Amino acid sequence: MKNEQILYLFLCVFIGALIGCEKSEIQSVRALAEAGDANAQLTLGRFYADGLFIAQDDAMASQWYLLAANQGQADAQIWLGMAYESGRGVSKDYVEAYAWFDVASACIANSALRRDRLKPLLNQEQLEAAQVRAKELPKGKIKYTEY
Repeated sequence: MKNEQILYLFLCVFIGALIGCEKSEIQSVRALAEAGDANAQLTLGRFYADGLFIAQDDAMASQWYLLAANQGQADAQIWLGMAYESGRGVSKDYVEAYAWFDVASACIANSALRRDRLKPLLNQEQLEAAQVRAKELPKGKIKYTEY
């Protein structure tokens, strides 16, 4: 049942179908996220990023993305990479963005395109640092659609 609730709320975020999303369901997602569920953490991060059901807060969104990304949640890794690329909720950091896109590419192919788009923005030393950083991070292994 918890998987269905998280999927339902995740869909609410992306298609804008706010009708029917109950406060108790949102609280359930928060409880699952706090208990360490990577997909719930991603969903809660999206809620914070978009200001849906929760006050908009990019820093909180990035914190939830980071928790999920560190568990190999590839979608969260991409969102975190985009946060670093744009400086939304975290300091702008192309090296960190490159690394997160790189590890997500193990699971989601278009992440490699995002990673490669950053290459021209990095000098050789930064590129090498990004590649080293990527080796320290967990490879993407969880896709939201599999949840």
